[in-house]
Amino acid sequence: MKNFYQWIGRGAWVTAAIALAACSPQPSIPSQPPVTSVAAVEYVVITGTPLPTYTPVPTYTPAPDQVQYPDPIQTHMACVDEYFERGYAIWLPDWRQIWILVEPVVAPGQIEIGGELIGPTAEPQVMIIGGPWYRFTNDFAPGTDIDQDPKLTPPPGMQQPKGGIGKIWRSNPELQAALGWARDWERPFKTFINSYAIGVLGKGEGFAQTGRILTFYASDGQQYYIHEEAGVWSRP
Repeated sequence: MKNFYQWIGRGAWVTAAIALAACSPQPSIPSQPPVTSVAAVEYVVITGTPLPTYTPVPTYTPAPDQVQYPDPIQTHMACVDEYFERGYAIWLPDWRQIWILVEPVVAPGQIEIGGELIGPTAEPQVMIIGGPWYRFTNDFAPGTDIDQDPKLTPPPGMQQPKGGIGKIWRSNPELQAALGWARDWERPFKTFINSYAIGVLGKGEGFAQTGRILTFYASDGQQYYIHEEAGVWSRP
């Protein structure tokens, strides 16, 4: 019982302390003066090196379409050709043309490329890899034009050309001297002629054709290239 009364007594004291504290005056909070002005805010501007001006990437320009280039032209036809001592001739009936390819005789020291002599160094030499090319209209009239000239006698093993090729050969003394005599009679065969456009490609202007390259095969399978505008021929 004693402990019980002690506990009650302690509780009474605590209650009295709380009541006394509630009755005590509290300290007053000082009032703040009213705001009459706002201090100016100072901003700091940070300076530095400006970024470089943006340069746009150039627009891609595609390569010219292949349709700008003329397509190769291939022509099949029956022909007649003939080899000479220093050249070759072919008759193209569908075009009424005769082509003459001369193998020129080159004198010593006559051909030089890049400071290097590629021609003969001692005696004249026949260039069999290329030379001048001539194109003639075949106006031979059978029954009216003579087929051969009986006054001309070829050396043994050689022939005097006949027909349209023979007429051109006899009518051009310089060409006759350049070609020499025919090595055999004319040979009929079939071939095809390819024609390729050549030129320059201008910026934004497309393809400008300046000429054509012609290729064909002879009766013996030899391939020839003709540069039409330059008037020259070559072979691989």
